[in-house]
Amino acid sequence: MQFVNAYKQHGFGFGLYADEAYWPLHKRCSTTLTRMHKTVEDERKTRVMPEPDPDRPEEETMWMTSEQIQDEALKDSTNWIQAGSGELGTLYFELIGCDNLPDMDSVVPGDGNAMTCVKIDSFACIVYEDSVVNTDVIPNCSSPRWMPWTYRAFKFQMSHPATDVLLGIFDHDNAYNPAQVVSRVTGVSKLHDAAGRVVIELSKLQPDTTYVLTYPLYYGGTEEDRKTTKGTVTVRLRMEFPSLRRVLLTALSPPKNNVVAMRKKSQWSVAQYTAHGAVDNEKFSIGTMTRYIEELEGYLDLLETLRNALWHIWLWRGHCKISFGGRTFDLPLHSITAYIWAIKLSWNYDLLPSFIFFSIGWIMLASLEQVNGHPSRWHRSPLYTDFLRRLIWDTSAKEKVESGENAEAIQRYDEQIKQKQEDRKKKRKLEQAEQLKIQKEVEARMKEAEKAETSGFDKTEGFFGLNLRPLKPILYPYQKMMRGYIQTGRMAKNIVLWYESYYAFWLTTIAFVLSTVSYFIPWSFVLTWSFRVIVIVGLGPWMKIVDMVCFRADPNLSVEEQEEAFAQHIQARYEETLQSTDFYQIRSERANKLNDMRQFMFGMHLLRVPMLHTDIVFDVPTPASSAEPVFSAASAVPVKHRKFGQFLEGDMIPKREVELQAEKAHTVDPSMIMGERMFSQAHRAAGAAVGTAVGMPTKLAGNVAGVFRRVGRKALKMD
Repeated sequence: MQFVNAYKQHGFGFGLYADEAYWPLHKRCSTTLTRMHKTVEDERKTRVMPEPDPDRPEEETMWMTSEQIQDEALKDSTNWIQAGSGELGTLYFELIGCDNLPDMDSVVPGDGNAMTCVKIDSFACIVYEDSVVNTDVIPNCSSPRWMPWTYRAFKFQMSHPATDVLLGIFDHDNAYNPAQVVSRVTGVSKLHDAAGRVVIELSKLQPDTTYVLTYPLYYGGTEEDRKTTKGTVTVRLRMEFPSLRRVLLTALSPPKNNVVAMRKKSQWSVAQYTAHGAVDNEKFSIGTMTRYIEELEGYLDLLETLRNALWHIWLWRGHCKISFGGRTFDLPLHSITAYIWAIKLSWNYDLLPSFIFFSIGWIMLASLEQVNGHPSRWHRSPLYTDFLRRLIWDTSAKEKVESGENAEAIQRYDEQIKQKQEDRKKKRKLEQAEQLKIQKEVEARMKEAEKAETSGFDKTEGFFGLNLRPLKPILYPYQKMMRGYIQTGRMAKNIVLWYESYYAFWLTTIAFVLSTVSYFIPWSFVLTWSFRVIVIVGLGPWMKIVDMVCFRADPNLSVEEQEEAFAQHIQARYEETLQSTDFYQIRSERANKLNDMRQFMFGMHLLRVPMLHTDIVFDVPTPASSAEPVFSAASAVPVKHRKFGQFLEGDMIPKREVELQAEKAHTVDPSMIMGERMFSQAHRAAGAAVGTAVGMPTKLAGNVAGVFRRVGRKALKMD
């Protein structure tokens, strides 16, 4: 009844609770006719955007030097927004700033001979699980800094440890600008242009540690897009969990399917790019198929890696450094392990299942050793022993990383890896060219033979000799099939390379447990007696009785009765088949119902948030990043606003997070909900007023007045 009454009051539209679940961007100022720089006592100072600190004297934070702005941006945030619906832990996320962002707009003077670039009006969109939030807009600045009192800090409620944080940087544009209206109508561009995006992996980070991470920004995920950066972005984050053991146990199940809804198409387009990037892989594209084929060919490098690994094991090449007597040796630990297992298997074949399970865990640990061989901490994953420590003792290791640590070694290592990859590509291209040459020669000879056989016969071609068969109906099913293979391959690669470290840990642990259990099972005895029991029971003369009772038709039945029995048998099989599909049908109907309810509650435009990392590349922090452990309990942050997640629970009438929490507590405090609704309505009214002043004053004045009247009426109703 609560939803029905609110739905009626809302006017039977979409997005009933959108203001309580979505944090929009905030543009508080404009740089038009505003002085941005001044010189005071030979010091160049910049106006602090978007506004000075409201809790301090205005002259104290109105103008600052570049160093003062940087120091102020690194201070603790004082204006936090809490979002999400998880109960596993808490993620404290702050956007510090960006550097060297590209100029997104251009202005051509009246003479038409020169072009003046306008700096980006930057804001960020963050998508995490079932939450979508945005920051303040910093106008006309290519290296913006978000101050501690602005909307830059978010307290996310976590429900799964393997979910990534998706961050996008955008250029804010005025919706009423005539050039923007024309470009959106013609489909040339969207309202807010994307500058770049970053996917932040949380599974590689330690809890109770404050990270200041600097990431390079890229517009897309292709190799061509990764050649040039679009600047850098710096964030600060920290994770807190009541129980690390519970975090590991939660990772045994996949993340829930998160779908978020937004009221406006412009909001959806910003979140869509943040979550999925610039390329829509759902659409048919020859370029997408080409990238899929190149990625599948890239897996051939794994065969060469496997061959080199086997070569090192066979020739007893050392890899594990140990010190003894003041000298350092490379111990061939993998060769020793393989030799011991080979001897044991040659004497006892019962150990083969145990060896198979052990090999899985062995390969995973060897892969972790290879990944952690990188000199950069940000390429490494937590150690296997650290995960065991979390599982057994419910504690984690502390780490401290200085900014710029091992910068020269990281650069040399990356250059070596890049050179090896280029050599592999050249080798693969030479092999492909040679194969293509052979194929062309074979095809030329086949065509000559075909001409000799078909000389004198008429041939029918298409219109003007062209084949007009459309490509999409033929190739699109293969693209979808390849996409499934690609996603499966990426997921498997991410687990093997410990990018998805939680799943890699559990795969390794389960493999070692099964290997230990299988080691003590007499497999030859079990298999021998199992086969004997099957033969004695399943092939004896009593199978004649089974045939007469279960399979043979009753000879006393008439033809009509036999046909009726056969029809009943077919009907029973049909009903069993339908019952087997009931689960999938019910699940599909429930998903459709939840999506419909989500549209009514939060907005018309739906967005599916990636559950796990499926991009071909990973974003890695630069050496300028740092980490500082937190040894004492952190103080509570000042949360000024609460945005509830879009998670829905229930079959008949799905309920929101706030309603479920109220049922658990048996009390309802609507003050926070009403306050958020009033704040969001006031923000929409202010945004409409700004648009009116800038773009279309006459037409929008009445709309603004109507918005204020509706806000007033709803405020009276709430009172």
